[in-house]
Amino acid sequence: MWSQLLLVAAALPFVLATGSSSCGNGNFYFQQADCCVPQGGNPSPPTPPSGTQCPTSGWDWNDDKSCCVPHQPPAPSQPPPACNSGWGWQSDKLHCTPAPSTPTPPPSKPPTSTPPTSSPGNCNDNEFWWETKSCCLPNGGPSTPPPAPPSGTSCPSSGWSWFPTKSCCAPHQTSPPTPQCPSGWTWNSGAYTCQPNAPSSPPSAPSAPSSPGNCDENNFWWEPKQCCLPNGGPSTPPPSPPSGSNCPPSGWSWLPSKSCCSPHTPPSNGPPPQCPSGWSWNPSDYQCHPSAPTSPAPPPSKPSGYAGHQRRSGLKARAAPLCPNGHEACPIQGASGLTGDYECLDTTQELTSCGGCASLGAGQDCTAIAGAWNVKCDVSQGGCKVLTCTAGYKVGVDGKSCIQL
Repeated sequence: MWSQLLLVAAALPFVLATGSSSCGNGNFYFQQADCCVPQGGNPSPPTPPSGTQCPTSGWDWNDDKSCCVPHQPPAPSQPPPACNSGWGWQSDKLHCTPAPSTPTPPPSKPPTSTPPTSSPGNCNDNEFWWETKSCCLPNGGPSTPPPAPPSGTSCPSSGWSWFPTKSCCAPHQTSPPTPQCPSGWTWNSGAYTCQPNAPSSPPSAPSAPSSPGNCDENNFWWEPKQCCLPNGGPSTPPPSPPSGSNCPPSGWSWLPSKSCCSPHTPPSNGPPPQCPSGWSWNPSDYQCHPSAPTSPAPPPSKPSGYAGHQRRSGLKARAAPLCPNGHEACPIQGASGLTGDYECLDTTQELTSCGGCASLGAGQDCTAIAGAWNVKCDVSQGGCKVLTCTAGYKVGVDGKSCIQL
C-alpha cells in the first residue's frame, strides 16, 4: 500500500503541470475556468442563456463551463471586461448580469458627466478607439454581416455599417471616408445616420421643378428637361421604355417622369446619341424610334468593281470632315466584321470606346466590366471608372472593377 501511495505522489506534479500545456495547437489554457480555449475565439459561439451576457468585445459564451471565455490569454494586470450598458461583470461567475437599478437621489449640485464604459487603453489589438461615441470598434469593420438599420434609417454604402449598441452608423477605420449616403438620403452628423430627404411639396403654380442651384452634389443639371439627374445614371435598374420607343444602349436610360431618355453624364456638344440597329434618334422627344424601311438601291450603271472603288474612296474622303474636332471616326462592327460605315465618337468620354475605337481593338468597353452598374469614362483619370456595382458586388480598391461579395 505504501508503494502505491508513493507512485501517486510522484505522478501528481506531472498531472498538475500538464493542465495548461495539454491544449492543442490554436488553443490556450484559461486558468480561471480551468479549460482550453480556441485562440482568437470560437467562430460560431453559442448564445448565453437568458439573463446572462458576455462582454461586448473579445469574449464568447462556453456551454461546457457555463461562463464567458476570452479570445486571447488575459494579461495579469488587465482591467475587468466591459459589459453592455446596464450590465455588470461578475468576476466569480465570469459573465455579465443585469446591474440592479437604484433610484437616483436629486443632485445637490450640477451632475458630473458619466465616464464611458470603456477607454482607449481597453481596446484590443484588432480594434480602434472611436472618440465620438467613446467605444472600441473592430478595425476594418465587423467580421460578420452587421444588422440592417431600422426603418427610416440608412448608413453610407462604403466604410460604415449599423452599430446596434450605439443605435448609429459606425466607421470601419480610424480615419473613415466622408459619409456618402444613398440617393434620396442625407447624412445627419448629429445622429450619425442617413435619413430620407424631406419630400418636396407640390408647387402652387406651374413652375420648373428644380433649378441648377438645387441639384445635389452627386447630381447634374439637364437643361433640355429642366431637371436634376444622378451623375453616373440611376442607382437602381430603370424601367424599360414603352413599346415603340427605345434608348441608346450606352450612357442613356428611360426617365419615366419626363417620358424620354436621359443621359447618365452631362452631355457634350458631340454627335447625337447612337441608337440600336434599326432605330433612329429623335432630338425633339429624346427617344429612339424605329427607322423607316429603306428602298433598295438601283443597280449600278458602271461595273461593280469601279462603283465599289468609288464608294470606298468616297468614304475615305468624307470620313474626316464629318467628325468634329475631338472625335474619332470609329468603324461599326457587324455580325461578320466591319460594315464599312463608321460613327463619330469622343473616345475621351465614350463608355463603349473609352480611350480609342473598340472596333479597332483600341480603348475599353466600360459597360462590359463584370458586375458594374454605373460607369464613366475619363481618359484624363486613366480610362474606365466604376461608380456603383450591381447587387452582390462592391467597387474594387482600384475603382475600375467590381468584386463579388
